[in-house]
Amino acid sequence: MKKRIVAVLMLALLLFLTACQSQPREIREATINEKGELEIVYTDGTQSNLGVVRGADGKNGADGKDGKDGKDGEKGATGATGAVGATGATGPVGAAGTPGRDGREITDIDVTAEGTLVITYNNEETSTVELVGNLYLFGGTCAENENAVWAVYNGGLLILGGTGEMNYAAGEAPWSPLISLLTAVYVETGDGLTLGEETLAGFAPEQIFAQTYVWVDMTVSASLYAEANTNATVVENLPLGTKLTVLAAEGETFLKVSYNGQEGYIETRYTATSNGSVVYEDKTLQVTVTNEGGVNLRTFPDATSGSAFNIDTNVPKNTVLTCTGMSLNGRWLRISYEGKTLYCMAELVQLPAE
Repeated sequence: MKKRIVAVLMLALLLFLTACQSQPREIREATINEKGELEIVYTDGTQSNLGVVRGADGKNGADGKDGKDGKDGEKGATGATGAVGATGATGPVGAAGTPGRDGREITDIDVTAEGTLVITYNNEETSTVELVGNLYLFGGTCAENENAVWAVYNGGLLILGGTGEMNYAAGEAPWSPLISLLTAVYVETGDGLTLGEETLAGFAPEQIFAQTYVWVDMTVSASLYAEANTNATVVENLPLGTKLTVLAAEGETFLKVSYNGQEGYIETRYTATSNGSVVYEDKTLQVTVTNEGGVNLRTFPDATSGSAFNIDTNVPKNTVLTCTGMSLNGRWLRISYEGKTLYCMAELVQLPAE
């Protein structure tokens, strides 16, 4: 504002001086140069510099205070939900895909002497599964028995093994969510694994394969035949306690078994389904003969027909005998008699009350 007042006064002064001259002249142009000086150009071509007419810049005024925030307006009502749009037209049916290959089912699972699984399918194809390395996916132990284990392998194969009982209610086994993806179950029972009734609920019977064993149980040496016939060639003589892999039952009198990579047949009566008569738990107790015909004390645990040659002596009913051990399957007792170690059938004597 001060700048404007000074400029107006100066112009007024100039106009007054011009009016007093004998020959008046007019201002053609008035400017303030970059130094703040007022320069006048007259109509007669003369110029005048009237000095600085621009004052110094004034100080900045103080900033005004911020105003208070206004109150939030009331929330508007929620708008109505829009109508559901019409369902679009169904697109055209795509072209039929190429027919897939025919599926195949597992018809058998076997274990080789090298410990691999050989899987046979209904189209007679086979595949070998080595239970090592990257074929293993995941597994664990039974929740209530850490000695019972399970594992899932590539191809949807579930394997159960270990010792003791594995018992799950239907649908509660750790593999239950995967049943639709599993193709077969292989149960390794040779070490004494037993399964609860519902442990394998959800699997069809044809999906379950069990590996079982027998032991040469009642002879010093049992014959392994090339065929299911006692007149066939003897492949090998198997010592008492030999462990055999069961492949199939051949009628009621023979088992087809595998031993050291070779297959053969053994008479069922010479085997036991648990390693019982050949493994003894040490016990010291007195037993009493209860059989009317007494009891035969034998040099080894064999009471089959044709085994009379192993009878050492017969002791009468009511004889008290010293037992030093009992077979794990409870069928035979180890007896100390007249300085000799002999065997008798447990069912022919009375054990003391517990």
